[in-house]
Amino acid sequence: MSKRLMAAGGLSVMLLALTASTSIAADPPQAKEIGARARLALEGHRYAEAADLMDEAFRLDPHPVWLANAGFARMMAGQQDRAVENLSAALQDKELKGDARQLAIVRLGNASTARAHLARADEARARGDLEAAARGFDSAFELVAIGPYVLEAAGLWERAGYLDLAEKRFELAATMPDLTEPQRRLVTDALKRIAVLRVGPGVAPAVGPATPPLGPLGPGQEPVEVARRTPAREGPPVLGWVLVGVGVAAVGTGVAAFIISGSEHTAAEDARAVGDEEARLEHNSRLSTWRNVGILATSVGVASAVTGAIMIAVHDDDEPGQALQVGGVVLPGGGLATMRIGFR
Repeated sequence: MSKRLMAAGGLSVMLLALTASTSIAADPPQAKEIGARARLALEGHRYAEAADLMDEAFRLDPHPVWLANAGFARMMAGQQDRAVENLSAALQDKELKGDARQLAIVRLGNASTARAHLARADEARARGDLEAAARGFDSAFELVAIGPYVLEAAGLWERAGYLDLAEKRFELAATMPDLTEPQRRLVTDALKRIAVLRVGPGVAPAVGPATPPLGPLGPGQEPVEVARRTPAREGPPVLGWVLVGVGVAAVGTGVAAFIISGSEHTAAEDARAVGDEEARLEHNSRLSTWRNVGILATSVGVASAVTGAIMIAVHDDDEPGQALQVGGVVLPGGGLATMRIGFR
């Protein structure tokens, strides 16, 4: 499961990679110096510090690339509301062009979708649905692969009684470079705690007090502690949820590609109006490329999400009161759709 999550997270990390250093001739020297400090903070996974430094550079040199990078840093710091604000503001500035604009569009879609997953996770936790809350943090991690999200998911899975899932999430959290020392101690303590709870392969502790044996004991018989031999509870269809999450991310990428192709179409029309044939051909070529990317990503995303939904729907863990819930949410900022499927 760790490999599956890392693969899903790897897609997000690839899409969210920090823009290569952009050379802006008009940059004041002080803004460049602050930008260099911000890059060092990013390399050290001090994302909140990097975001504040990017804000300071933006005040000295109001170019939207600083604002877009501040949005990225806030996204990686887990501040999705402010990330959406920064990225939306940067995209409203026409000076944000080329790869920087395209990357900001993708990041905005991921931050918006992750924010929606986190909001639903908080709602689920408030009503006591720990499984749904854990899935929400898993989904957010697939889009924004940061340590605090997988650590929160691990704790929720443990509280919900899914020790196998909790252990795998804690092991994944241990590999994340952005955890603080106190968080790493929490991971170490949790893994030790789960190891103690385990009695043997395929055995998990019962939730609640042990049930006393029925009837009188025969000669030489000893009381049986039911908590020691309770069969492990089958977890949710994890692969199905991963496919749904990856599908949503791919659809988001497809939508972003269509938005970029629309921008290229507008640029091609502008070039044609001024008689710049070379620029028109270049923009048309990019338009075709991004349109194909949009079609491919959306198709793959829908197929992945539908496959995951089917896997979840046919899953049967022999528990009563199980019901399938499917819902859709239109997200602010990115204009992206997302899906939630759960069992109660």
